[in-house]
Amino acid sequence: MRLRPALLFGLASAFALTACADSKLGEEGEVSVTEVIDNIARWDGKIYRVHGWLGRCEGLDCAIYATRNDAQIVAGGDYESDAWSEAMDRRLSIASIGDFDDRAAPLQLQKVELIALVSAECRGWNGGCTDRASDLYPFDIKLINPANEAE
Repeated sequence: MRLRPALLFGLASAFALTACADSKLGEEGEVSVTEVIDNIARWDGKIYRVHGWLGRCEGLDCAIYATRNDAQIVAGGDYESDAWSEAMDRRLSIASIGDFDDRAAPLQLQKVELIALVSAECRGWNGGCTDRASDLYPFDIKLINPANEAE
């Protein structure tokens, strides 16, 4: 996948924000996976706190889902089922950056808050990215206590 110059500038700016002022991250607000999908073109290049269910994160696949059920369906790996295909359509793929997979490993299939730069690069008419698409460029991830959050 080839990154656009504007996206590279956005990533560099976001990394600078991380180093200089953690409080600035996610300043656009807390949003759901569904809200990001519905607004991905408009939110392209902005940083959000995305709440959802983390799927399996390893190798060529990592995503965040709107529901626990979708994350579990995809993790189950029944690639030929309609339920699996539909769950894949309702997810946001997380780009592979640095040690993110190591930090995400203990949080798989749990409710998380992901601070990430939204990217429309792989969506729309010029989309078509495969494997580890870049709907979200992650900066931080933390567990949300499921007892305090509705599914």
